[in-house]
Amino acid sequence: MSRFHPLQCTEGAHGDFRHGRTAAFRLLIAVSVAWFAATRVSAADAQPSKDAQPPAEASERPPGVADQSLRQELLDRVAADQKARFAMIRWMREEAAAQKGDSNRVDLAKAEAVQKLDRDNTQWLKGVVERSGWPNRSRVGEDGAHAAWLLVQHADHDPGFQKTCLQLMQAAPPGEVSLTDVAYLTDRVMVKETNQQLYGTQARLVNGKCEPLPLKDPARVDELRKSVGLPPLRDYLKSVEELYAKPAPDDGTKRGPLPGPSSP
Repeated sequence: MSRFHPLQCTEGAHGDFRHGRTAAFRLLIAVSVAWFAATRVSAADAQPSKDAQPPAEASERPPGVADQSLRQELLDRVAADQKARFAMIRWMREEAAAQKGDSNRVDLAKAEAVQKLDRDNTQWLKGVVERSGWPNRSRVGEDGAHAAWLLVQHADHDPGFQKTCLQLMQAAPPGEVSLTDVAYLTDRVMVKETNQQLYGTQARLVNGKCEPLPLKDPARVDELRKSVGLPPLRDYLKSVEELYAKPAPDDGTKRGPLPGPSSP
């Protein structure tokens, strides 16, 4: 199953967007949007565009799901998350085209809507985890477990909760969580605590170029990425630039898909 692996920014990018951190916040919003569609359609079919719409939520019940009600709530919350981020990326692409890719402006109403969703989702998921532990695959299905991870990945205002969820995911039995999801959350937590990362999933824009935040072991980063089902770092960063950091082409050219391996 092909899926997107969204670039993630760091904690500092997530809060003070009213006071000069607009570029980092815009990247944070933009690069988390395409994930949900990839659980059901190919990367090429899920390319964000000027008139892109977030995919419809799943209605079918996969076999072997123990808690369908919780699964559906997770999917509903992620659908709302993605709808808000699609709205932001549409605005960003239009802004980039108008400013020829050189703009640090943010639509504050859209940004605040995303932040409110993130906080509401975090508070709800904390209750779920406190009552019954991490929502793993056998309990909520592969898409439900992936949705839970995405909500945690967006909980930058609560790094303690992110670390708790990472520990729960790392302790899960084999096959109950995605190794790719664990890699993203590992980097998220590491950057906050050490300003380094293992897999290169945390990045920033510098003069229109996407570059990773400091790597703990640069020589082995592609080896580490391959071990959890991620594409080479160079390909990943280039694809993010093409999808999000540059204005959409005005000649009708369709962008290529973000490279993404099969789900681990």
